[in-house]
Amino acid sequence: MVAYRIEHKETAIGPFRSNIDFYNSHLNEDYNKATKMYSPEDDPQINRSPKEHEICAFPSLELLIIFFTDQLIEALETKGFAVYEIETNSVTAIGEHQILFDKNDYLRKTCLTVN
Repeated sequence: MVAYRIEHKETAIGPFRSNIDFYNSHLNEDYNKATKMYSPEDDPQINRSPKEHEICAFPSLELLIIFFTDQLIEALETKGFAVYEIETNSVTAIGEHQILFDKNDYLRKTCLTVN
């Protein structure tokens, strides 16, 4: 399965686990919307937090772009994040908006961010 994810280039941690602060910024509303509405805990088909060996991703690039605005992606890129396409056979949960997979077991990981 191919999945799409935003994560830090050096740590491979996603933006929600990294505690980025967009307060006092026009991006805070977009970031809070993505944080609150699209977690695996709130997805009725997953309905749980990721386990320690799992990470979240979107099943399509189109879905990632719906949830993360262009402005928010650009701001995350300035903080060291990038968009990745990941091919994996280790999917552990499939939800309406996200999938979970084993973070240590993927076939291919391609950075889609130009910078």
